[in-house]
Amino acid sequence: MENSHIPIKTTQILLLLLFASQIVLSNPRTLVNFEESSLTVTNFSPSSICANNPVDIIVSGSNFVDVTDVFIGTTSVGYTVDSASQITIQNINAATTGRIRVVTATDDMLSVNSLVVNSITASLNSSASGPVCDGDSVTFSATGGDEYQFLVNGVPATGYTIASTYTSSSFSNNDEVNVNVRNSATGCVDTATAIPVLVVDLPNPLLSSDVAANCSGENITFTATDGDEYQFYINGIPHGSKSSLNTTTINSLNNGDTVSVRAFNSL
Repeated sequence: MENSHIPIKTTQILLLLLFASQIVLSNPRTLVNFEESSLTVTNFSPSSICANNPVDIIVSGSNFVDVTDVFIGTTSVGYTVDSASQITIQNINAATTGRIRVVTATDDMLSVNSLVVNSITASLNSSASGPVCDGDSVTFSATGGDEYQFLVNGVPATGYTIASTYTSSSFSNNDEVNVNVRNSATGCVDTATAIPVLVVDLPNPLLSSDVAANCSGENITFTATDGDEYQFYINGIPHGSKSSLNTTTINSLNNGDTVSVRAFNSL
């Protein structure tokens, strides 16, 4: 009867050994679930911006923890960490097109794609190199885009068109002209530095003489006003040269001759 108990004890020992082996084998599989998450940069929006009119850039990813710096290309930019999965870039600091890079205390990761930074520079020139007379035409020429909107004193004088020049003869003194330049493909706009127009009023000369009538050969003095320089005429023919003298004396007039004057303002 003692031999009949041996198989039972042997079976129990084998079962315990099998159970123990299952415990040992299961432990490596459960460790995989506790691996630490890695830094990723999965997406950002928008994918392109205008250099001179930047907007917030939302960067998506994971493990944005202990962020120490954010770059666009090689330029460090201003940012806020909204959460472990989102960063907002708020100031591109004159960065150009490049991949977004997030740096943490323990990791460093680049985006797959580059953020496209579109640049546009408006330029404006005037045909007037200095003051102009009232009523003179002045032409402004712009470059930098493919659509242009000209403004006078901040008020649009034209809509956006492909015309890169604007001409007017109705400027007042100290009017300021500038232009919005747009790239139709990117929608980016830049505004040029305004150029003032200096306008000098036309003179309104008056002419008088010291006598109303005289005998042939007698002197008559003519006096003009409202100018900086004067050119006198007898019957439409210049008498003397243009000068700052506002008087002229004539003793060779014949009956019916006409004396006139043209006044000039200095520009």
